[in-house]
Amino acid sequence: MRKKLKGEPDEQVIEAVLYWNPSKPRRWLAKYGGLVCMSNDDVAQRYRSLRNEARARTERKWLSEMGDCLPETTFRVVW
Repeated sequence: MRKKLKGEPDEQVIEAVLYWNPSKPRRWLAKYGGLVCMSNDDVAQRYRSLRNEARARTERKWLSEMGDCLPETTFRVVW
């Protein structure tokens, strides 16, 4: 195994960029979301943008009318 040169992209980062699938961002994040890339080359920048896009795609969307509690229920009481 040869020594990695400074500024050379990591093989896992290259693999992550190659295997990006926008229809499966959760699976991609589970496999590649925790990689650390210190360089600022094109591959590393592409990886970081894909990671941000995957996080945005998997983020839960909360509507303002949903609120922070359970839905309001009205009971009809018959005497």
